[in-house]
Amino acid sequence: RGLNVDISYKFFMGEFMFSLNQAFYYTKVYNALVPQSDSLAKGLLLYENANSPLVTKGFDTNMKLSLDELMLFVDYTFTDVQKNYDKINPHFELTPKHKLNMTLTYEVEQSWRTGIEAFYTGKQYIDELTQSRDYWTVGFMIQKIFTNFSIIGNVENIFDVRQTKYEQVVKKPYNAPTFRPIYAPLDGVVANVALELKIR
Repeated sequence: RGLNVDISYKFFMGEFMFSLNQAFYYTKVYNALVPQSDSLAKGLLLYENANSPLVTKGFDTNMKLSLDELMLFVDYTFTDVQKNYDKINPHFELTPKHKLNMTLTYEVEQSWRTGIEAFYTGKQYIDELTQSRDYWTVGFMIQKIFTNFSIIGNVENIFDVRQTKYEQVVKKPYNAPTFRPIYAPLDGVVANVALELKIR
């Protein structure tokens, strides 16, 4: 069961363009499957239907501005998820309330294009008492356009944000390890080069 409201607006003035999309949402999930620890078998999980709903509410704001060859995209998402069936730990784990994506691009038509992007991920509940740290990741892209092909270079997570810098993800003993919940990147800096062919 859910409700969605979506509002859009666009404005043009010469080479300038502004657009805004605003969405609101509210959902209830009844009889959600909930894992429960088996008291007789360590490490075994049993699933049963919750007796109260899982409630999600939030909104998404998407904005785009462009002036000549310059373009800016901004997207912000607020999400609040509550487990009404769990009075001790009502917060839904590993779900950030705040997420922000920003992309700035510049393009010379039929010649080259470049862009930088930044992603913010807010704090997330690991359990009823612990929250993760928030973090930013930044990426960069450049594309050179030729008549029949393009060369694209891309670097992600430039500042090498990794969860393993903050804490140990795999815990001893290593012959029977336990793992921390994953809430941040593990790969570090990622770079790649691609060739795009135009087939006519």
